[in-house]
Amino acid sequence: MNHGTDNMKKTILVISIVILLAAGGFVFYQKRNVPTATVLVTDKGFEPAEITIQSGTRVVFKNTGQDAHWPASDLHPTHGIYPEFDPGQAIEPGGEWSFVFKKKGTWKSHDHVVPQFRGVIRVE
Repeated sequence: MNHGTDNMKKTILVISIVILLAAGGFVFYQKRNVPTATVLVTDKGFEPAEITIQSGTRVVFKNTGQDAHWPASDLHPTHGIYPEFDPGQAIEPGGEWSFVFKKKGTWKSHDHVVPQFRGVIRVE
């Protein structure tokens, strides 16, 4: 039995665990300290319909309506102007979806289920 190799393996294991715990704590810290804004998705549209936020802000889209809704970037139906801003499916009543806006600009949006519901998110 080689005690040097066993000690090296234990040291590598301990270092790996410490790195993983530190990385997990950093991710938790980042998520906790991200500025947040809320947009209600109702059966009458987005409330508010327009917001201005700083880059890096998390926008939480809460469906307070009775029907499913799907906030996404323009253009309908492809969502190609800011394709990352798309949950990929409708949000059921009572549900929510959040997205961190990192790209500066004025981002027009719509409800994929009810495309006449429009919104604007300005990212400074």
